[in-house]
Amino acid sequence: DYARSGDASAEMDIHLMRMARMFIGTTSGFAYVATGFGVPTAMVNALTSLGQIWPKDTRFALKPVYTSEGRLLTQRDITSEQWRWAFPTHESLKNAGLVVEENSSDEILETVKETLSLTFADTPEAASSWLPIWVNSVSFPDYYGSSRPSKYFLEKYGNAFLPDNEVIG
Repeated sequence: DYARSGDASAEMDIHLMRMARMFIGTTSGFAYVATGFGVPTAMVNALTSLGQIWPKDTRFALKPVYTSEGRLLTQRDITSEQWRWAFPTHESLKNAGLVVEENSSDEILETVKETLSLTFADTPEAASSWLPIWVNSVSFPDYYGSSRPSKYFLEKYGNAFLPDNEVIG
């Protein structure tokens, strides 16, 4: 186990990341090393109210965030003045009456599988029909850089991104 060996070092960490075929992580400092090197990245259990500069070969699954009444916050909600400042810490989320869930195993698995397919893809991937709805639900263009949510994440939570609680399917 490299991480627990006496051979572990910051320089080797960076070298291994630079040579990686893929990275699985969350919104932490080391994930930005991967994206900086252009390593296809699966961002799971991501939680942010700040814009990101993730590249096109990053797929993500955001943690679902609910009000205390059980309403799933949309991206427009999360980036609104009402909620965006509640996100720095778990304590501030709790004080704002928000409940955060971890990604489910299926969300993580499918996001990882989609990202893995980017490393071996000879043909362009098919985008989710929910992608334009997602793009319209984000307060600012390119809020997540040129990355996008995993297709599975969009299919699972798509209705939450519709205006005025409209429901499709």
